[in-house]
Formats: sequence, structure tokens, C-alpha cells
Amino acid sequence: MLSQGGNTGPYRAGISPLWDYGAHDVAMALKVFCRRPVGVEAARLEGVKLGGHTAENYWVQLRFEAGQTARFEAGNAMAQKVRITRVVCPEADLVYDDLAPEKPRVIRHSKATAVLLGEHDPPLARRVQALVDTYNRRHRSHWSAALGVAVTAVLERCEQAL
Repeated sequence: MLSQGGNTGPYRAGISPLWDYGAHDVAMALKVFCRRPVGVEAARLEGVKLGGHTAENYWVQLRFEAGQTARFEAGNAMAQKVRITRVVCPEADLVYDDLAPEKPRVIRHSKATAVLLGEHDPPLARRVQALVDTYNRRHRSHWSAALGVAVTAVLERCEQAL
């Protein structure tokens, strides 16, 4: 899973951009892979002073038990607003681009065409669609206190890895 999320700002005193933007990426990875990571790597990519604030972008890699990885960049020092997630699968990639007109999309590796997800799609596609539905406010049952605790634990591990 590959993801990038951020913007130019906002700059919140006392809140790391890793926590502000990275929480979304961690939550998506935990929902797609249905477990907490066994390994965490993190690095601060850049830090820029803007007025009285520091804008920062971070790189994170989460490794899961079955060998899957989630890699993402998140922060408030992006050149422009971005929120895109790609779940890479053997036959096709599932792509959610918050700024694109068609979301989500399936990009099949053997064809150059993209198709919208439908009810007949495999379980992983349905999990990604469930995340999209949550973002679109059609379903709220996918977010819970347990997920919030899990995201917090992973972000704490990211900070320790810096």
C-alpha cells in the first residue's frame, strides 16, 4: 500500500504534522491489512520554518506479519494538497485519489483502462470501498475507539523510530 497525504499547512502549535496527517494513512493501513504492523520505520523528510511555524513532511513504512508493507508520506510542507492511496495487488491496483473525479478506481495491470469498483469485486476491493464510503460519510461504523487506540499506538512507534 502506498499513500501520500498533506498540504501546505495548517501549522498547529504543539501538534506534529505526522499526527495531523499521518493518522489517516495509518488508519487506512490498519483497516486494509486487518492488523497492527510488526515493524515500523520513520524519517523526517524536511522541515521548513515559515513565520513562527515549522512545516514538516514525514516518510513512514509499516511492515505486517504476512510480508505486506504500507509506505506513506504525510505532512504540512507539501507543495499542494494531496490525498491519494494505492493498494498494489498482483493483477490490479486499487486507487483512491481524493482530488480525482472518479474514486475509487481499479487500474488493471494487463490493460490501460480504469474501471469503477462494483459489488462483484473481490474482498480487498470491498475493504477499500468501505474506506472510501467512510470518507464520503455514507457509513460511519468503520471507525471506532479501538481503531483510534491502534492508530495512536502506531504513531507513537513512528515517533520512537525518528
